[in-house]
Amino acid sequence: MIQGTKDTIIEEIRKDLLDRSTRGLGKYGVTLDRSDLDLEAWLQHGYEEALDMAAYLKRAIREQREKKEAGK
Repeated sequence: MIQGTKDTIIEEIRKDLLDRSTRGLGKYGVTLDRSDLDLEAWLQHGYEEALDMAAYLKRAIREQREKKEAGK
């Protein structure tokens, strides 16, 4: 086991990664060690996740801007 760090943000990320892995294994029954996908499929999965992240970030940015503008 890797020794912990004093960086609380990194520790939270480590926990999130482990939790996500456990949920993914329960939901899909496979880990990222699976070998049934080729590189293009992995890249496509990553691309789609990045698009989702962009949408979530844009939505949050819009909400933040609207709150700032309402407070003026």
